[in-house]
Amino acid sequence: MQAHPGDHSGYPRVESRMLLAGHSGRGRVVINGTEHELRPDMIMVLPWGHRVAYRPDPADPYLVYGAHLIPWHAADQPVELAVPHHPDHPLAGVGWRSDAELGIGGELWVTDETSHPTLKTLIKLIAQVWDRGTPDVETARALGVLVTGELRAADQILPQNDRRLPLRLRRVLTWVTAEPGRSITVADLAAVADCSTATLTRLFRRHLDTSPLAWVLRVRIDAAKELIITTSLPMAQIARRVGISDAYYFSRQFRRHTGESPSAWRRRWAGP
Repeated sequence: MQAHPGDHSGYPRVESRMLLAGHSGRGRVVINGTEHELRPDMIMVLPWGHRVAYRPDPADPYLVYGAHLIPWHAADQPVELAVPHHPDHPLAGVGWRSDAELGIGGELWVTDETSHPTLKTLIKLIAQVWDRGTPDVETARALGVLVTGELRAADQILPQNDRRLPLRLRRVLTWVTAEPGRSITVADLAAVADCSTATLTRLFRRHLDTSPLAWVLRVRIDAAKELIITTSLPMAQIARRVGISDAYYFSRQFRRHTGESPSAWRRRWAGP
């Protein structure tokens, strides 16, 4: 996708996990109302049902590779190689297409080609295949399997073990993941990092593209996902174990991160 100076394209609801990989140029992309810088080395996987607008730099508009992924499709329904970008599209909201667990969470996921060069290559390949014309369903399915496998393997290097991150940031990440159920404030995290809260926030924004407490919440939801499918504990007890005392808030945040309620997650992944 080549953006030109003055382009301000956007879509109100895209029912896919959109993958964007920068190639050249610069600009911003607005995802669900929040602006993010898009650089040539960046890779983004957008959340299901996202609202998006593109804001290329006027002097150096970006070129990005894009690909749509439908993580789950009912086997008894015919596959249509189309993605709703508006709520009035015939495929919008159908029950046989949805998001699914990809190992990267349900929110915006940001990385770069240094961390995931194969993913960058796959996104570029998919874009080039579509540039030649709509492929057959089997080709599209095979490409989807490849990129899904790459995403599910993307978290094999945990952030706290990533030596490219500053040591004080990795120290904080290790401390949080060791016991996510404890009471955690930004001041606690800053003390672990031995820096000010402002410096800590800058570290999280620069290297993880999120805030400290948003990252803590993601770790708590990940811990809850594991407890939900490996134990029979009530949801309220799971919420308390991962440091969330309000069961309603836990359920709401779990749905926001995964697209499903905790009980639906258990039914989907716990098995018989």
